[in-house]
Amino acid sequence: MKDVSSNKFHSILNSIHQLIKADGLSTGDRLPSERELSERLQVGRSTVREALRSLELLGIISTRRGEGTFLESSQSNQIVELLAKYILQGHQVLENLLETRVLLEMGAVWLLCDRMKEEDLAELREVNDQLLHVEKLEQVVQLDSTFHERLVYLSRNHLLIRIWQEIMQFLHTQPAVLSLSKVTGAQTLWDEHKKLLTAIRERDMVQSLSLMKEHFSPSVFQTVESQSNPV
Repeated sequence: MKDVSSNKFHSILNSIHQLIKADGLSTGDRLPSERELSERLQVGRSTVREALRSLELLGIISTRRGEGTFLESSQSNQIVELLAKYILQGHQVLENLLETRVLLEMGAVWLLCDRMKEEDLAELREVNDQLLHVEKLEQVVQLDSTFHERLVYLSRNHLLIRIWQEIMQFLHTQPAVLSLSKVTGAQTLWDEHKKLLTAIRERDMVQSLSLMKEHFSPSVFQTVESQSNPV
């Protein structure tokens, strides 16, 4: 930035983040004024202004004329859109993201072998059993997608969940969605999910990871029509 080094600028951003936490601010709350931030952080107003502009660009805050600056929901930020337009381009990058998604989901399974609760298993079984009552391909795809999502969320690792969310949001911006799962029927998916849940319930980490790996397509990167959501 104009009057601050990169390291100092990152320090200011971190200080603003710490101030937001210290003040207990949440989505929709108004941030302190530019002048107050300058005084509390003991930096120039121009530095604060540049930092706030960066946060606004990412959609973390928003400025309302005559009202002030407000904290936005993390779900509404523009990080994914910015990545999609300017950084994450090219087939190799997509493959890397899909590989990362696989690793994250296998990591979630690894964690679940240690921390899965009976109510978690019941929730996953309920989602899985719905596969036995659908026929349309889009319903099968959606239920499999929900099953994978719940696996990740039940890992209770918030950083893993957040990274997985960002990757999934980015993948949904692509004109052609890449599928990770084998093209298969509802009964086969139900069987695979059931075996996986049994292995997790038995705390068999090696078997659980092996089953999760088998659940994905051997090629992993199979292009499907954009109308089908990734599984």
